[in-house]
Amino acid sequence: MSEIGAFGPVIFVASQQHVRTFERLSEDRRARYATHDLLSLEQKLQYLGLDLARVDFTMSFHGTFCQPEKDLSTLQEVLESHQAHPLVIGSKNFGEFVLETIRGTWNHTSNKGVCLHATADVSLREYR
Repeated sequence: MSEIGAFGPVIFVASQQHVRTFERLSEDRRARYATHDLLSLEQKLQYLGLDLARVDFTMSFHGTFCQPEKDLSTLQEVLESHQAHPLVIGSKNFGEFVLETIRGTWNHTSNKGVCLHATADVSLREYR
């Protein structure tokens, strides 16, 4: 089994038996500035600090390689626990994050109502 990374209890893996990976990981980091108006002069900017980082990605769960409903449930538990976890992908540690939003989608179901394929759009917020 090849472990790609992890966000707390959510382990990203790829093997012949199990696939739990992500797509389109984006990281948003910004600086904050205040604008000061000065009489008869040009405006001035003042650096205030860094905003908390955001990380967004999409996870895909296929019933052949995992249990989509269980994996969505695990994400829901992480959201409800409101605890910070490290986000590590390969050798890069992005820092401590909390799970802020999940948008789970059942893409395909069996004729018995079992989820066969699901996706989850996930948003994390840096925790300091």
